[in-house]
Amino acid sequence: MARQLGLEELITVLSREHQEQRKRLSDLIEALQRKEFERGAQLATEFDNSSIQHIVDEENVLLKLFIDTYGRKGADEAIKVFHQHRAMHSLADAISKQALTSPENLASAPSDFDNLVRSHFEAEEKRIFPWALKTLGTNRKEESRTD
Repeated sequence: MARQLGLEELITVLSREHQEQRKRLSDLIEALQRKEFERGAQLATEFDNSSIQHIVDEENVLLKLFIDTYGRKGADEAIKVFHQHRAMHSLADAISKQALTSPENLASAPSDFDNLVRSHFEAEEKRIFPWALKTLGTNRKEESRTD
């Protein structure tokens, strides 16, 4: 269930959580580089688990706002960005398992994960969050005209 926050407050919380996740991501990459595979597995799992509420909020509030306002076709950019959540989950899970069972097979997974997460957060912060706030403002203007 999505947190019951106003959109502006929710976006502030989501942005703060991105900062926290960036720290977790850096710790994860550093642990794997130091060949601390058990710690890396733990951090990958923590990253994934701490993303659950965040993703629920983004998809149930922001994506719903876009689809309700613009339809599926008009919300296509947000759908594509939020579809990355699944890839992030899969990579975090794979890293956690491989770090414990076959760290020699990790190969580029940590750097792929790092690149995906950072580009995903950037897309949300630079495009999706501002678009949601603009949409909210537009919807409020339309509502006040119909009152």
